[in-house]
Amino acid sequence: MKNRQLFLLIVLLIFILPGCSATTESIPETSNTISEPITDTTTTSEISTVTTPEPTTTTEELNNIRHQKYKEALLNLYNNSVEVDGSFFEDFTREDSRECISDINQNAYAIADVDSDGNDELILRYNMYYTMSYRGIVYEYDVENESWNEEIRTSPYGMKFYDNGTLSVCDPKNQNNYSDVPFPYFIFQYNTECDDYSGSRVHIGSFDTVFYEMRGMDLPELFIRTDTENAGIIYEMDFNGENNWDPGEIEYYSQSQYDAYLSSHLGNEIAIEYKAFTLENFDSIAN
Repeated sequence: MKNRQLFLLIVLLIFILPGCSATTESIPETSNTISEPITDTTTTSEISTVTTPEPTTTTEELNNIRHQKYKEALLNLYNNSVEVDGSFFEDFTREDSRECISDINQNAYAIADVDSDGNDELILRYNMYYTMSYRGIVYEYDVENESWNEEIRTSPYGMKFYDNGTLSVCDPKNQNNYSDVPFPYFIFQYNTECDDYSGSRVHIGSFDTVFYEMRGMDLPELFIRTDTENAGIIYEMDFNGENNWDPGEIEYYSQSQYDAYLSSHLGNEIAIEYKAFTLENFDSIAN
């Protein structure tokens, strides 16, 4: 009986032991540490910002652009009789006008910085056979706004520019050049804010003893009182007036007062190289 029980116990162990000794699939170990996301700890202030500087345009480059525009304007005026402002210049189409268009004594142009603002201007002088055709004009091309600025439109006679922004021109409406006295003229002051010659203006005329002698007239009290140096001449200073027929604030100066006024208001004259209206001259611009 004991042998039988022992046999059954051995058989039972044979079936149980292989199940207990079977290998189990291994589970990979996991770490209890959670990885923190990688962050950039550099502060904004520590980041060096690299900016690309905007290209700057030099005064010379801007003036080169202006010169090209001036060339185009001159060619349009010469070939099509169209002015900078788009108006039609009829007198340039007349046969007798075409004959003298290239006469530098009649028509001329120049490119120069006449108002001392660093920008070159286009100066035009027309002096045709017809009264309404004479004119002196100063233009400046605005590169930034791609537009034209007319700084002044006045007489072409005796235009003189000075380095302090003054401009003097003869007044052709006054034909009293009866002697050697200065021809009546204007002095204009450049206005930096408006970029034109809308500043102060004075119209200067003069009277000398010859004026009265030719007419058999005695010297008026005003002349005697003003001519304190017995220079034989006095000057009529019309401040902000248009001409003798549209006066402003008139004062009368003696020769010394007149000289002092010019000394304090006129700078050094700018040398302007005028050129004739020819295609050859136009072609040399901006080259």
